Amino acid sequence: MKKILLVGKVCGELHWIHECLKQRYQVQICSTQYEMIASMIGIIKPDMMIMYQNTNGEIDAEIFSEISRNWPKLPVLTICSEDEWYYFRQYCDGKYFYFLERPIKNVVLMLRCQSVLAEYGGADESKLKQQTILVVDDSTLVLRNIREMIGDCFKLLCATTGEKALEIVRQEHVDLILLDYEMPQMNGLQVFQTLKSVDVTAKIPVLFLTGVSDKEKIMEVLSQHPAGYILKPLNKNRILEEINTTLRSKQ
Repeated sequence: MKKILLVGKVCGELHWIHECLKQRYQVQICSTQYEMIASMIGIIKPDMMIMYQNTNGEIDAEIFSEISRNWPKLPVLTICSEDEWYYFRQYCDGKYFYFLERPIKNVVLMLRCQSVLAEYGGADESKLKQQTILVVDDSTLVLRNIREMIGDCFKLLCATTGEKALEIVRQEHVDLILLDYEMPQMNGLQVFQTLKSVDVTAKIPVLFLTGVSDKEKIMEVLSQHPAGYILKPLNKNRILEEINTTLRSKQ
């Protein structure tokens, strides 16, 4: 399921947009503050962002410049008046910005989202299936479950320790790593930091896959800028979405 970040001041029409979109997409509402937008983009990795400008004019045009600079390939659909769009587009540097005039209708909104996502396009799925993923977890049960979930979609390599994982990446080509946090001797964060300290492995995207939900530990991991953070229990659709989104972003 595609993910949409819906940015705007909470109001009746924003909730209406949310209700329309959630029939087909995974939707997260976010405030118009840039710091919050940047944080949410990093956490949920949306396939598309919708900026809803209400009649009170809550959106700072500089946000478009920041998005252009930091996420140049993230498609952004702005819902506003024609005059507002004429002003906003001066700050939109790139081809991934789209406009929908307010007020909107259900069918028009859904068709527009569909067309934007189709134009943004996905990577060739056959190429994704050729990718190699290293799964690192000290639980053989978890490794077996992950193999059952995604083993038919990717080539999988498995390691039950951080040391073994580092040995594998020195010997094998790896496109992405699913990394547990809590492991004996060498935890996931230590493995991640070791990977980032070596040029050859520094660019391998890492998705933390773990049951750790402690806020301080999560913030410690996120401060190191991994490709993502997936909480257990395991969910096949969530794992596949995160993997595919991350691998597409590399291409």
